[in-house]
Amino acid sequence: MKASQKLAISGLAWAIALSMSLPIFWMALTAFKTEIDANQFPPKFLFMPTLENFTAVSDAIPLLRSLLNSVVVSSGATALCFLFAFPAAYGLAFHGGMWRTRVLLSMLATRFMPGWAS
Repeated sequence: MKASQKLAISGLAWAIALSMSLPIFWMALTAFKTEIDANQFPPKFLFMPTLENFTAVSDAIPLLRSLLNSVVVSSGATALCFLFAFPAAYGLAFHGGMWRTRVLLSMLATRFMPGWAS
């Protein structure tokens, strides 16, 4: 492959990546605009940034309470999974039984399925 072809493919890849990230950039830019500036057409690219939107959201939503709830639920779920997973893994690893091979093969078989099928 020639250097010019590599440069063209690289330029095309950058153009696609930038066009795909444009909505995320636009959303982040709009977060710092006032409501009038955000709804104006054609859009303003030069504006005075403000944090009013962030203070309005933090006043309307109890963010710290929601964060604490998420931490408690995820920690509890992780502890519960460890409570059942460690003894099961120990039993499958060190104590053979008549179902050991079937259980391990069924667990392996689920790894071969696509994510949407499980």
